[in-house]
Amino acid sequence: MSTALRNRFATLGIGSSSSEEDEAADNTDDAQGPACVSDSPPKSTETPPASPPASADQFRPARRRKGANRGQRHEAVQPDVCLHTAEATPLAVAEPTSAVPPAAESFESSLSSALLPRVVLDNQKAVPLSTPFDYYVVVDFECTCERDNTNFAHEIIECPAVFLNARTLQIEFEFHRYVKPVERSRLTSFCTELTGIEQHLVDKAEYLDRVLSELHEFLGTHNMVDKKGDRTSEAPLFVLCTDGPWDVLNFLRPECSRKKIQLQPYWQRWVDLRRTFCEAFGPPRCGVTRMLERRGLKFEGRPHSGIDDARNIARIAAEILRAGHALTPANR
Repeated sequence: MSTALRNRFATLGIGSSSSEEDEAADNTDDAQGPACVSDSPPKSTETPPASPPASADQFRPARRRKGANRGQRHEAVQPDVCLHTAEATPLAVAEPTSAVPPAAESFESSLSSALLPRVVLDNQKAVPLSTPFDYYVVVDFECTCERDNTNFAHEIIECPAVFLNARTLQIEFEFHRYVKPVERSRLTSFCTELTGIEQHLVDKAEYLDRVLSELHEFLGTHNMVDKKGDRTSEAPLFVLCTDGPWDVLNFLRPECSRKKIQLQPYWQRWVDLRRTFCEAFGPPRCGVTRMLERRGLKFEGRPHSGIDDARNIARIAAEILRAGHALTPANR
């Protein structure tokens, strides 16, 4: 295009190309001659670079590396590309599992529970059946006496009862009363020296019938029963225990017979701990102090004190049970 023509177009507002383009066009026009003018812009002749063909492997999940942890065999692997131009979202990786699965923990818990005392439901009340009895009630009477006991009518002056828990093998509670004698109200010096019981202690005490009633009431306060059929989780079963047969056969029954005192049925049977100890650990039969020594124990308290004797006899009962032997009562 000539300079005159370009100036003419510029006056009319046509052709607003840059000066460098115009100069280049002038040089071209001068070399090639006049050219046709078109209203449509020139089309680019450049060919855009071809995109590489997509590989089929790009649309497949990455394979697990050889030698990976077998525990991650089924773990999802994030793809290398995102389909449909969606933004890639990392997949959640499962937390490593515990060494002991919950099911195993539950089994261990149930196994531990199985080692505890078993119970069954009886009238919708749990009845412990792991031991024959719930409490062993150890009694040891102290009586009036003199140096020569020939034809001497004894009267009970101390009535202790120690309650040994059959499961914990610990003394859980105690009952203790002094008793006022009536046949021979004055204690001999020999009796006081032997038992440690002084006259003023028995003078202010209750008579035997009342003390036995208080013991029975004490058992009722703790809901204790002496018949197996009455046993529930709220009514523990007890049995009496003594060191030999003398407390019941030589002291309690003769005195109650003389004084017309009615005994409760549970006084008809008891555990003879001296005999049971001999059967469990071998002869000879021996007294409380010697039985304790054979088990590596020492007597605690004052010998011939009713409450101290009963506590130590309860320790002997615990030793028998701890060694796996039963305390079986006998009817007499």
